[in-house]
Amino acid sequence: MKAIIPCALKEDNLFPFSESQPTALMPVMGKPVVEHLIQSLKSIGVDEIHIVANHKEEMIRERVWLRSRC
Repeated sequence: MKAIIPCALKEDNLFPFSESQPTALMPVMGKPVVEHLIQSLKSIGVDEIHIVANHKEEMIRERVWLRSRC
């Protein structure tokens, strides 16, 4: 099964926090929001996840790639 996680928006209502990092990487209970989403998707059998990003996409790509190697 495949899934898409949209992380494309820059959330101005979270300023100044969203200036330094994308909202997808904002911590919730000790880990970024996107990691919670990935774990939830994997737990229901999703084996291919695509992330769509355009705001600070390099930060998201690096974080997700590093965590997937652990």
